[in-house]
Amino acid sequence: MAFLGLLLAFVVAVFLLWVSLRLQRSSVGKAYGRHGAAHFFAGDDDGAIANFTESILAEPTAAAYLGRGVAFFKKGNDDGAIADFTEAIRLNPSFLAYLHRGGAYFEKGDHEKAITDYTEAIRLDPKCAEAYYFRGLAYGRIASRMGGDHAIVEKGIADIAIADRLGPKDAEMRRHAKACLAAYTAQQANQRKE
Repeated sequence: MAFLGLLLAFVVAVFLLWVSLRLQRSSVGKAYGRHGAAHFFAGDDDGAIANFTESILAEPTAAAYLGRGVAFFKKGNDDGAIADFTEAIRLNPSFLAYLHRGGAYFEKGDHEKAITDYTEAIRLDPKCAEAYYFRGLAYGRIASRMGGDHAIVEKGIADIAIADRLGPKDAEMRRHAKACLAAYTAQQANQRKE
């Protein structure tokens, strides 16, 4: 009986040690994540990447991958950003991860993949004006590359009109959306005259 009591005490001690280490690991990951965010908002992208990397090593979370991906994106490392956004999507498929990965694809010039990600962001959050706006721009880039394909231009116009109606939070984006909508509409009118 004494042996069973000692064995039970040992098992409980090991379990409590495991829980303690797990909580400590989680706390370390969260602390590095907070430090990564602080570095990011201070404009220190290298510090953000280093801290988000430590957070990922301590506890891989979608938020840490998303944070590091944004820092990579700001530094122009589109491939690193895409890899991190992809991992964030694997862990937690959020509209924000799709929106950001779409942005990285857009910057690389892969507008088709960008449209796919923006479409998924819209499916997850139909009121995300930014996803409509950037998808509209991606359609515009494809239409320009294809000599002004009417159907693609129409899709771009429709998306930018939706973005304008939803009202992007960024004032510069609102102005640009209106300018793009006017340019697309004028381009469409000129093509109809021809």
